[in-house]
Amino acid sequence: MTTLEHSIAQLIERGAELPLLPKNTWMEALSEDILAMDSRELASEDAPEWAADAMKSALLLWNDDLHASHDISQQLEESTGSLLHGMMHRREGDFSNASYWYQGVGDHPIFPALLEKSKAVYPEIFAEQTTWNAPQFIQLVNQATSEKDAVLIATCQRVQQIEMHLIVDYIASLSVS
Repeated sequence: MTTLEHSIAQLIERGAELPLLPKNTWMEALSEDILAMDSRELASEDAPEWAADAMKSALLLWNDDLHASHDISQQLEESTGSLLHGMMHRREGDFSNASYWYQGVGDHPIFPALLEKSKAVYPEIFAEQTTWNAPQFIQLVNQATSEKDAVLIATCQRVQQIEMHLIVDYIASLSVS
């Protein structure tokens, strides 16, 4: 198993209860492994130039290493970079900054699947949407964390987990020829 595969396996084993507003990195050693990964392991030569850094940023974000993820995502000047940047600011509780970065995302390729999977799990919240509404999800996370609503927190955590899987899968798919 490669370091990339091993890192993803560790993050998947973590489960769906990613904190919405993490206080600390989940596993410091995992962040060190991710940061040490060679670009060739993270993305193939035929992938877009930014794919390796995007994968690194996504894995660090999944590991709750917001600072390290941010250092990378803020350098990515395309929609996936804006998405990762917005996700990071949402997870740090800077909801207005998250909204700003989501404006630069446009209609990201993961959004249709994110909406469909979210509808399947939580139709009462997402059933009326025809496209993914990132500002609404940011508001839901803000509401859940402000009100300490356990049911809404669990809902947002599950959607966040779906989002993490989809972004990592999307970036990985860029390396498939």
